[in-house]
Amino acid sequence: MSSKSHTPADQNQQKLDVILTTIESKLRNTYSYIKFKNNDEGASEELKNICLIWPRMTKIVKMRVLIGFFLLNMEVRSNMEEVQRLLESAVEDDDEWVRVLSEIVREKVLLGVKNAEEDDDPEQKNVIRSIRATSEQIIN
Repeated sequence: MSSKSHTPADQNQQKLDVILTTIESKLRNTYSYIKFKNNDEGASEELKNICLIWPRMTKIVKMRVLIGFFLLNMEVRSNMEEVQRLLESAVEDDDEWVRVLSEIVREKVLLGVKNAEEDDDPEQKNVIRSIRATSEQIIN
């Protein structure tokens, strides 16, 4: 009978395995997406963990995580370097659709919404409203 020592690296890996399994089970259903916590601290921790398990996620799970950014609170989105780090990984993903969706999130949601809200251009505001409405219809 051999006893395994549980090093901090082993414990961290087990924690990440549990997080991955939890996320995958939540996103297994059709039209599901990840619901990020809408506070800096909670969302930041979630995103740090997602960054760590990103390479192990399946295509559909990655896409549903990215879709979750459409409904992420604007203040949380704009203040977290984890969002940028995750999107940097996503735009270099092996899957073309993950790359495409990550570019849409990066350019239209993270940058476009912030710029449109600061801009008085009614056409841009209509586009942003349309993106939000379409996202909510798809998700709900």
